[in-house]
Amino acid sequence: MLSGAVVAGWVVLAVGAYRSGALGLGRSLCLAVVSVLALGTLKGTQIPQSLIAAAGLCLAFIPLGVGLLRDGPRPSNRALCWIAVLLVLFVLGQFYAPRG
Repeated sequence: MLSGAVVAGWVVLAVGAYRSGALGLGRSLCLAVVSVLALGTLKGTQIPQSLIAAAGLCLAFIPLGVGLLRDGPRPSNRALCWIAVLLVLFVLGQFYAPRG
């Protein structure tokens, strides 16, 4: 029932990101392409459509994340320790997760 709002939300987010200057025109258009991604359990979508939508999301946000990692502040030692602990727990969880 809310699928239309979600689809429109991607376009509104892309317009807002462009107008605020957070993303340029090309990356905002890539973000708007995500609106073609079908939602729901009975979506009946084709694989190329989903790949195009996922690629648009990656093209929009990966450069933003890389720029944040390059120009942002260095994490504290405490944060780095927590990241290491969580990575270890994640890896161990992959080995000891029940298989079904």
